[in-house]
Amino acid sequence: MTVIAGVVVETLPGLAAAVAERLGALPGLSVRGDDGDRKVAVVFTGADGAALEALGEELLRADEAIVGVFPTLVGRDG
Repeated sequence: MTVIAGVVVETLPGLAAAVAERLGALPGLSVRGDDGDRKVAVVFTGADGAALEALGEELLRADEAIVGVFPTLVGRDG
């Protein structure tokens, strides 16, 4: 079974486009757009909810421009 989640990633002001570019290179993430300032919309596809939680923790730890990771809609495929 696969977990699919819509996620809003919040960045420091003015850094959404740069963060979106970095996020687009990560496996399991598909960037859907950004607001040109602080928010990036992505779709996460992974094994389970624990993988989604681990991704959020890793993004916050690894990228100083990211200040929040907010799953908005989570579902399962299969």
